[in-house]
Amino acid sequence: MKEANSLDNLKPITEIPLYETAHNGRRREGKFSLEDLHFAKDPFNYHLAAYRRHGPIYRCWFRNQEWVAIGGLEANDFAWRKPDIWSYREAMAGFGKQLGFRHVTTLDGPPHRLKRRSLKPGFGNSTFQHLPAMCDLAASEISRNQNKNLDLHQLFMELVIRLSAGTMLKTDLSDDMVRSMTRFEEMFMHGLNIGEYGEEYFSGLDYLQTKEKVFGFLQRLVEEREKTGSPEDNFSAMFEKRPEKAGPYDPHEQLDDAYLLLIAGAENTARLLSWCLQYIFKHPEWLEQLQFELRTEPFNDFRDGMARFPKLKNTIMEVERLQPGAYFHVRTVAQPVEFQGYQLPKGTQVLHIQGLCHFLKEIYEDPFTFRPQRWEGREYPRKAHGTFGGGTHVCLGINLARIHTPLILAHLIKDYNLEFDFEPKLHLYLEPGGAFRRFPLPAQFVPLESGNGD
Repeated sequence: MKEANSLDNLKPITEIPLYETAHNGRRREGKFSLEDLHFAKDPFNYHLAAYRRHGPIYRCWFRNQEWVAIGGLEANDFAWRKPDIWSYREAMAGFGKQLGFRHVTTLDGPPHRLKRRSLKPGFGNSTFQHLPAMCDLAASEISRNQNKNLDLHQLFMELVIRLSAGTMLKTDLSDDMVRSMTRFEEMFMHGLNIGEYGEEYFSGLDYLQTKEKVFGFLQRLVEEREKTGSPEDNFSAMFEKRPEKAGPYDPHEQLDDAYLLLIAGAENTARLLSWCLQYIFKHPEWLEQLQFELRTEPFNDFRDGMARFPKLKNTIMEVERLQPGAYFHVRTVAQPVEFQGYQLPKGTQVLHIQGLCHFLKEIYEDPFTFRPQRWEGREYPRKAHGTFGGGTHVCLGINLARIHTPLILAHLIKDYNLEFDFEPKLHLYLEPGGAFRRFPLPAQFVPLESGNGD
């Protein structure tokens, strides 16, 4: 990557090839162009075709505007290696408007790195101390919901929040509050992903009332802990180990961090769990191998990692590859930079297709096929797996996701049969603005006769 003062001889942004389809990216249908609808219906193949035609950089039509898109290993390295080339404050302005511009996702440069240091006691390796408690909580909650008609996605969102409430930020949550938290997170993430129409969405009464209810609870929780003292949990650890440079821990920041510990990321983990079960139960031979693995090895809580459960680990890696929680991210160039011989001026809107590598056949053979065996004894390039992003802005909750997902899956696979009341399609749909479409996933967990492996 060239520095700003050596960009004079580069090709201008107008010479970046434009990826045009039959829709030509100009006609509109409702609020979104037909090009947006094409991307929404087949997101992986849409950008894969653009990459095959033009390489790792091209222009495309997104949210009724022309964007620069980058994808592939070169793009992932470029985007993650020097995070200060991006203005996260501008690109992630939705987070700032809804949660405040001191939210970690909106921070740039040194302030971001300092905030990540402040959050490390809550989200670092200390999360693994809660494995035994999380294991017990997961088993109890799954048992409580057996033989019930339920929605997989809703159940998993609630379960992830309950696991955090029982360990990371110890607090009692009513069923009604858990549902409100899941409702807020779904609405919040949807609003962030519909671009310019998010402002209108966030002004809706349903969203505002749900947000007020959830953050009102978090406000009372923070105030109560200040009065009575804090239990030993990750939230109190962030108080105790706060870097001196971070300054006083003000109430708004506490509120934001409570949200991060309890709620943030629950939707993505729930989506991953739902996809895992749909793939596993669509492949009964693989399911049988997983059940054998989980019943043969002493199952406790993954304190020694997943080395004893390679098939479970490979399953999760494969589903993360096929259904990444974040297929792309929007970025804004903070300072003029070079990529692939083109100058990207300050303010350029960039669509980083970080999950594109997941579907490159030169990296993953037969990339659209569920083949967890591909991970056995094989190392793929680190930057070819974009599920959690990379660099200093890598997903804050990666450790939690790496705990919640195998724990919950292991309990379900080992002890239950899953009866679907829908036909799994295994195809990703997006809203035109980029948000995931949520379809009901009705199912039941029925205990296996030999559920405990006895």
